[in-house]
Amino acid sequence: MKLSAVLLLATPMAGDAAGCACLATPANPQQTQAATKPTYPANAPAYGWGCKAHDSGTEQMFVVGWNGTACDGVTTAGTDNDWCEDQWCIVDASDCDKRHLKLSYTGATDDFFSYEACYSGDAFKGNGWVGRCQNCPTHLPGTAGLTNSYCACNGGKSDCPCVATPGPADPYSAQQQQAAGKPDYPEVNDTAYGWGCEAHDDGYDVCGTTSTADGDPNDWCKDQFCIVDPNKCTGNRNLLLTYTNEANDYFTYETCDVNFAGNGWVGRCLGSQTADANDMNESYYSCPSPSPTPPPNASPTPPPNASPTPPPNASPTPTTSPIPTADLASQKGMVGVGAVLLAAMAFQ
Repeated sequence: MKLSAVLLLATPMAGDAAGCACLATPANPQQTQAATKPTYPANAPAYGWGCKAHDSGTEQMFVVGWNGTACDGVTTAGTDNDWCEDQWCIVDASDCDKRHLKLSYTGATDDFFSYEACYSGDAFKGNGWVGRCQNCPTHLPGTAGLTNSYCACNGGKSDCPCVATPGPADPYSAQQQQAAGKPDYPEVNDTAYGWGCEAHDDGYDVCGTTSTADGDPNDWCKDQFCIVDPNKCTGNRNLLLTYTNEANDYFTYETCDVNFAGNGWVGRCLGSQTADANDMNESYYSCPSPSPTPPPNASPTPPPNASPTPPPNASPTPTTSPIPTADLASQKGMVGVGAVLLAAMAFQ
């Protein structure tokens, strides 16, 4: 039964994944040996051509050079060498939108292979060779189709994973280029600036000539950060990485430090304290400018009742008639007597 299984698996399949087909098996499929690598690929009749578990004992146990290799051991799912049991095939690197890597087990430097080319849908779940996290770059040239591909886990939180650092087998590089008008150290002094949680700026440019103590304007120099995919970093604030020439590099500090409390680059106030409703409550932003102290009530204090206090009664207070004196009474009496005498003389 084991022999029949081996014979069944010996017939390679063409591949099932749309967008990344296996290359046709050439007339002479024999491979050459890669330096410092196991010898069995060069001894197998068609190593890498068509979808097969080319490294599994079911394929290679009788091939010279396979015994004693990594695949001649524990290869159960979840172990470091579980890749030995997964199918893969050689693909055209210029016509494959799945993750594909340089094939290091053959002497042909232009051989690229893919596990995903041999599986449909989400059947492939990663392995110990390519990685087990869906955090592959999707912003570099040729990586737009890698949203669901598997790469090596690279730190960060589950809701904001760091993007996987490109490796030597990837057809794209981790090496950054200097951004116009920015310091050159991301290109000159670092081979993987921004990839994975590190204090990537520490010791360079202003980070090497000014104070970087907590609370100082350049305290960001000491904080770890990593490049993230803004479509997958939904739990933390991420910003454009202006120190590289890659227009779609985004980064965050927060996913690298659960105790991050802001810094001089991103700000020191939680989104819950800012006036912008779009700010994330648990992320850090520039603090709002102090609100001006409102002036005293601008409405004038109404004056006291404007109606004039009525003046004292304008009617003159009647004067008290003077009490007649004795002399005045005598004078009026004399006048009265004279008037009587005159009247008597008139009747005569």
